[in-house]
Amino acid sequence: MKNFHIITNELKDKNLVVTRKLQSIIEEKGGMSQVVLFDVKSNGKSLMEEAFLEDADCALVLGGDGTLLRVAREA
Repeated sequence: MKNFHIITNELKDKNLVVTRKLQSIIEEKGGMSQVVLFDVKSNGKSLMEEAFLEDADCALVLGGDGTLLRVAREA
Protein backbone atom coordinates (compact mmCIF):
# COMPACT_ATOMS: atom_id res chain seq x y z
CA MET A 1 0.00 0.00 0.00
CA LYS A 2 1.31 3.38 -0.96
CA ASN A 3 -1.56 5.88 -0.88
CA PHE A 4 -3.26 6.53 2.46
CA HIS A 5 -6.10 8.83 3.41
CA ILE A 6 -6.25 9.88 7.04
CA ILE A 7 -9.76 10.95 7.99
CA THR A 8 -9.60 12.86 11.27
CA ASN A 9 -12.27 14.09 13.65
CA GLU A 10 -10.74 17.37 14.86
CA LEU A 11 -12.66 17.17 18.11
CA LYS A 12 -10.83 13.95 19.01
CA ASP A 13 -7.35 14.94 17.76
CA LYS A 14 -6.95 18.52 18.87
CA ASN A 15 -4.23 20.39 16.98
CA LEU A 16 -3.88 17.28 14.73
CA VAL A 17 -0.98 15.93 16.81
CA VAL A 18 -1.76 12.24 16.18
CA THR A 19 -2.71 12.91 12.56
CA ARG A 20 0.61 14.64 11.80
CA LYS A 21 2.59 11.89 13.55
CA LEU A 22 0.79 9.21 11.53
CA GLN A 23 1.35 11.18 8.34
CA SER A 24 5.05 11.47 9.16
CA ILE A 25 5.41 7.70 9.73
CA ILE A 26 3.65 6.91 6.44
CA GLU A 27 5.89 9.28 4.51
CA GLU A 28 9.06 7.99 6.23
CA LYS A 29 8.15 4.52 4.94
CA GLY A 30 7.77 5.80 1.37
CA GLY A 31 4.00 6.19 1.30
CA MET A 32 1.86 9.16 0.43
CA SER A 33 -0.89 10.51 2.62
CA GLN A 34 -3.74 12.95 2.40
CA VAL A 35 -5.51 14.35 5.44
CA VAL A 36 -9.27 14.80 5.26
CA LEU A 37 -10.85 16.63 8.18
CA PHE A 38 -14.13 14.99 9.14
CA ASP A 39 -16.87 17.59 9.45
CA VAL A 40 -18.87 16.51 12.48
CA LYS A 41 -21.64 19.03 11.82
CA SER A 42 -22.43 17.60 8.37
CA ASN A 43 -21.93 13.98 9.47
CA GLY A 44 -19.16 13.67 6.89
CA LYS A 45 -21.44 14.21 3.91
CA SER A 46 -18.76 16.30 2.19
CA LEU A 47 -16.45 13.27 2.08
CA MET A 48 -18.37 11.52 -0.66
CA GLU A 49 -18.69 14.71 -2.69
CA GLU A 50 -14.89 14.88 -2.80
CA ALA A 51 -14.65 11.23 -3.97
CA PHE A 52 -12.04 10.91 -1.28
CA LEU A 53 -11.45 7.16 -1.53
CA GLU A 54 -11.03 6.81 -5.30
CA ASP A 55 -7.25 6.88 -5.24
CA ALA A 56 -6.69 5.50 -1.71
CA ASP A 57 -5.16 2.10 -1.00
CA CYS A 58 -6.11 2.47 2.65
CA ALA A 59 -8.27 4.79 4.74
CA LEU A 60 -7.35 5.42 8.37
CA VAL A 61 -10.02 6.96 10.60
CA LEU A 62 -9.02 8.88 13.72
CA GLY A 63 -11.88 9.63 16.06
CA GLY A 64 -14.36 7.64 18.06
CA ASP A 65 -16.83 4.91 17.22
CA GLY A 66 -19.27 7.43 15.75
CA THR A 67 -16.65 8.86 13.40
CA LEU A 68 -15.67 5.39 12.19
CA LEU A 69 -19.29 4.37 11.60
CA ARG A 70 -20.18 7.59 9.78
CA VAL A 71 -17.12 7.36 7.53
CA ALA A 72 -17.88 3.71 6.77
CA ARG A 73 -21.47 4.59 5.90
CA GLU A 74 -20.39 7.43 3.61
CA ALA A 75 -17.71 5.31 1.95
